[in-house]
Amino acid sequence: LIAGVALALGMLPARSTPVRWIVGAIAMSWNLIAGFVGIMLLYADTFTRHAQYMGRNVNVLLATPVALALVVLIPMALRRGASPKAVRAMRSLGVFAAVCAIIAELLRVVPPLAQQNQPLLALIVPVQAALAFALWRVTIKNSEPSGDSV
Repeated sequence: LIAGVALALGMLPARSTPVRWIVGAIAMSWNLIAGFVGIMLLYADTFTRHAQYMGRNVNVLLATPVALALVVLIPMALRRGASPKAVRAMRSLGVFAAVCAIIAELLRVVPPLAQQNQPLLALIVPVQAALAFALWRVTIKNSEPSGDSV
């Protein structure tokens, strides 16, 4: 449902301010949760006695701590007159989070790294990919000069 909503909103005209901010709110909420979960996974991997299990836990690719940077970058990139650097950074990190999720899916075929995390993959991979697409689409007019100016 979240992926479907993000895809549908991403297909709407990028100049629509409400659409940009709805996509931004969904993406910020999602990435806030994903970032905190990613930090908890890294903490568990680094500071607990579960190293044997956690060292092979690919779920950190599904909930990467980098997502927290998106929580800051999304409003910076969506505002009117946004810096092209902020838009590029937000787009790059959105794609990075989606690629990390896709890599987690691909690692299921590597026997030492195979996990029983199909429900997580089914939830997170489509959402991360859809949000990366939607964020890219709603920032098209902010990052590229339009032909309207004289």
